[in-house]
Amino acid sequence: RHALEAVRNSSGSFPWWRGGADLMHLLLALDKGFESLASVAISSYLSHHRFESVVLVTPTDQRLDQLEAVTSAFDVPLDRQPIQEDAALHRLPRELQPYFYCIEALQQRRPGRYLYVDADTICVDGLEPLEVLPLDGRTPLAACSHGRPMPDRSLVLGLDSPFHYFNAGVLLF
Repeated sequence: RHALEAVRNSSGSFPWWRGGADLMHLLLALDKGFESLASVAISSYLSHHRFESVVLVTPTDQRLDQLEAVTSAFDVPLDRQPIQEDAALHRLPRELQPYFYCIEALQQRRPGRYLYVDADTICVDGLEPLEVLPLDGRTPLAACSHGRPMPDRSLVLGLDSPFHYFNAGVLLF
């Protein structure tokens, strides 16, 4: 809480708060095992950018109190979206299911711009360029790319494709 107070400016608000514009939603998909990492990640994103909400996609039986406290400290609404019991990922072995939470996260019902991030990412600067990055029917998604083919990843993952590997840990849609 003290670190958050240090970020606030003298008017009592966060310095990046602009208000008025359509804001992005910060989106994470995780279980209780990643809560500590996610609290650092969310704090770093909320320290550098104002979001409409933080959306957490989680198993139905898990409540992430630490993350609720973080979003509350930044005065950002939390939207908890439990993974439905009939979700296709539940047909997978339990130990594989967390790797597919991100697929559930991509199924957002509310309109808006979403920044999906893995729990092990941090934000070190403002994200304003992402607010104006053109996304449309032809380019509905932006992802981090290494800017070059990654044959080592393709080999390890057994991918036989003309398409380039990209890291799905940060997605804008």
